[in-house]
Amino acid sequence: MLIRSAKLNTLTKHDQQVLTKQHHLAVDVDLRTLAEMKSAPDVKMSGVTYVADSVVSDKESQSNDKIFDKNGEQAMIDYYNYFVNSAQGRAAYKKLFHELLTVPKGKAVLWHCSAGKDRAGFGTALVLTALGVDRDTIYKDFLLSNKYRKQTNDAALAALKKKGASKTELISNYYGLIVEKQYLDEAYKAANKHYGSMNGFLHKGLGLTSSDINKLRAKYLEK
Repeated sequence: MLIRSAKLNTLTKHDQQVLTKQHHLAVDVDLRTLAEMKSAPDVKMSGVTYVADSVVSDKESQSNDKIFDKNGEQAMIDYYNYFVNSAQGRAAYKKLFHELLTVPKGKAVLWHCSAGKDRAGFGTALVLTALGVDRDTIYKDFLLSNKYRKQTNDAALAALKKKGASKTELISNYYGLIVEKQYLDEAYKAANKHYGSMNGFLHKGLGLTSSDINKLRAKYLEK
């Protein structure tokens, strides 16, 4: 019922069948920038509501790219700070929770960015926090992207190397392709600083009520 994904622009007919028939998908929440949505639009699925929900603006994305060119590690850390501290980030994650709360019972919600690991990864950390999942499990889930994206990441780095990328460029890109504990640490640090905790961020930053949390748990947790 809760699906984290990478971009959906290459879905096959079989993929669509799996999502709609097997998983009863009802809502596709696209967390990418408007430019990303335009360049690689999601395959529209019959009976599935598409929700454009940019966590990061095109302008902020371009600004972050400039930092990334010099220091990929720092750019990624800044990215996670932005998720918590920007009005756009908070509005996007608030909308994600709105979809989770209002989707018909028994139907699934999918949220995704481009690689499914950062904007969607942090969104998943928020959802799991709301559901009462412990922090160790949240981190383990977050870091699984490194396992499932290893082949894709290795191929991307090999292609860059073949094109003659410098060592600095390769290191920067490496940090952009993977996820690290320190990325999510930065988001927790920002939430603790401004909202007291990640739960505080859910309530004060995203406006979730105790009733909302109870509704989410009743809807998505097995007894």
